[in-house]
Amino acid sequence: MGGPAADASELERIRRVFSDHPLRESRILARLRRDGIDLDHLNERDLAEDPRSGITDQNHIGGRALAIALATRAGLRPGTRALDLCSGLGGTARVLADTFGCRAVGLEITPARCRDAVSLSRRVGLLPRVASVLGDARALPFADGRFDAVVGQSSWSHMADKAILLAEAARVVRPGGVVAFEDAVLGPHAPEHTAAIAMLAEYWCFHIVTAADWRAHLLAAGLRLRSVEDLTSALAHDTRRILDYLRRQYGPGGAAPHRERWRGVLALVDAAALCYARFVADKPGTP
Repeated sequence: MGGPAADASELERIRRVFSDHPLRESRILARLRRDGIDLDHLNERDLAEDPRSGITDQNHIGGRALAIALATRAGLRPGTRALDLCSGLGGTARVLADTFGCRAVGLEITPARCRDAVSLSRRVGLLPRVASVLGDARALPFADGRFDAVVGQSSWSHMADKAILLAEAARVVRPGGVVAFEDAVLGPHAPEHTAAIAMLAEYWCFHIVTAADWRAHLLAAGLRLRSVEDLTSALAHDTRRILDYLRRQYGPGGAAPHRERWRGVLALVDAAALCYARFVADKPGTP
C-alpha cells in the first residue's frame, strides 16, 4: 500500500540514485579538460555535446538534438516562460534559454544535481535566464498559470504517481500553454517480458507505463493531447552507442554489470517490449 511513508521512502531512493549518478559537473569538466577546451570560456554546446562518450549535461535519450526537437514541437520561442520538470543537471533548461530565448526554470529533487545545475549555468553565462529550484514535482512551489510551457525528458517515469505529476504540471501552466515530454513507455510485447522490465525498473528507479496510460493521465489532468510520436529508434541508437563506449573504454570484460543492463535494454527494445515516445498536449482556454 502507498501513503506518506511510502512516498517519502521512494523520494529518498530517487535522491540516492541520482546523488551517485556518474553524470555530474566534475565528470563533464574533466572531459572538457581532456579535450583541451578552455573552462573559462564555455558555451552551452560544450556542455551538451560529446559524441564519443556521452559525458554531457543532457541526461536523457537523444541528447541536445531531442531537446531542440521537443521545444520545436511545443512551439517555444523567445520570452516563453518554461519549466523543465525533474530537470537533473539543467541541460534541457539551458538549451531552451540558449537556443530558443526562453526564460527557463529547472525543478529538481536531488540537492547535488541542483547545485551542479546552478554551477553549470553560471559557467556558460546563462544564470540570469536559467534558474534551478530544489523541489518536489508532486507539490510545485509555483503559482497557478506561472508558465507558458512545462517540459520533461526521460525523467517523469521516475514518478510513481503520474496523475499527481500531470495535475501539478497542468496547474502551473497557463490556459493556452503547453505540456510536452518524452519518456520510456511499455511496448506492445511488454507482457511477455515482465521479469526483465521489473529488473530494469528496479535499477533505474522507474515506474514505466504504456502510452495509453499517459494519454489517460493527460486527459484526466484537463489537458488536450496534440500529438504522440514514436522515438524508439532514438532509444535504440543511444543504447547501442553506450554499449560501444563501454566496449571501447573498458575492453571485452570490463564494466560487466553496466554492459549487461544495457544489453537488457536493447533486448527489450528489439522485442518491442520497451519503447520511447514524445507527447505534446495543451491546456484549453485563453491566457
